[in-house]
This record gives sequence, structure tokens and C-alpha cells, in this order.
Amino acid sequence: LVLVPTRELAQQVSDVLDPYALALGLRLATVVGGLSIGRQATLLRAGADVVVATPGRLTDLVARRDCRLDQVRITVLDEADQMCDMGFLPQVSELLDQVRPGGQRMLFSATLDRNIDHLVGRY
Repeated sequence: LVLVPTRELAQQVSDVLDPYALALGLRLATVVGGLSIGRQATLLRAGADVVVATPGRLTDLVARRDCRLDQVRITVLDEADQMCDMGFLPQVSELLDQVRPGGQRMLFSATLDRNIDHLVGRY
């Protein structure tokens, strides 16, 4: 699971990961706001090995029961400071609470403020 703050960054990350996913036979799904939630739900229900998502859309898909996070083994928070600045900290925390404990977690952030320290300490 790769969480990013914006649709544009999600697309950039997906574009970079796509050749690797194809080479390894992995199913890559990108879920972001502003696009059809129905198509994204169908894609997730079919199964995905790698999901690149914005917190808002992923929260919506989890609430609709189109996506479960209990099997996620690796979680990446990219531009975590920007996600916090945009008000996504509650959603990010709610999503991370659903990821099984003991997996690998990576956080990338340009700054380390109190909100980022909270994420690091809790997860």
C-alpha cells in the first residue's frame, strides 16, 4: 500500500511502478478521488498486489467494503508532511489502524513536525 496526498502524485508513482509490476506479474491498482469510484472498486475486488491511493478515496472504498487492509504487508507514506498539512492525518491513522501489525512501514517526509512524530511513534 502506497499512500500519497494527491491524485497527481498517485499517477506519477503508478507510472513509475507499472513497468515493474508488469515484469513481476503483479496487479497494480491506483485509487484516487475525481475518477469513477465504481471502476476503482471493481479493480480492487478483482485483487491487487500493489495499491497506490489517496487517503480520502481509500477511506471511501474501505467504508464501502470494496477494500480490506488486513492483508497489507508493506505500507509506504509518501510526502507524509503534505498529507498532514492537507488534513489527512485522521484518515491516514484510521487506515493504518486497519493494516495488520508487524508489517514493514516506510515514511517519507520533507519535514518532521509533531504530526509526523505522532505517526512515527504510533506506527
